[in-house]
Amino acid sequence: MSEALKGEKHWNWKGGVSKDKKQYFDLDYKLWREAVFERDNYTCQMCGNKSSKGNAVILNAHHIERFVDNEYLRFDVNNGITLCEECHKLTYGKEKEFEKQFKEIIENKKK
Repeated sequence: MSEALKGEKHWNWKGGVSKDKKQYFDLDYKLWREAVFERDNYTCQMCGNKSSKGNAVILNAHHIERFVDNEYLRFDVNNGITLCEECHKLTYGKEKEFEKQFKEIIENKKK
């Protein structure tokens, strides 16, 4: 890459905040994801969908506060919620709109 396009000079520079996808594949991420699924009983917290015989449901561990925005909460189980693929598509890119609702769901689990 040309020196003219590195770091702060690059068109996609975000102040040193990296979208390091590698972290999505490390052990901390895998453990976080599994803990979120276990806490939520492998059930989508929006629609209640759950895999059963003859009904395969793809689940996603969704970060309530985005992975790239808050490095301190990246692997905090309380910053995750289980969503089926369909519900995850509905919320993707709209994290702020769903943040309060998701946090309330998680808080109710603690009671």
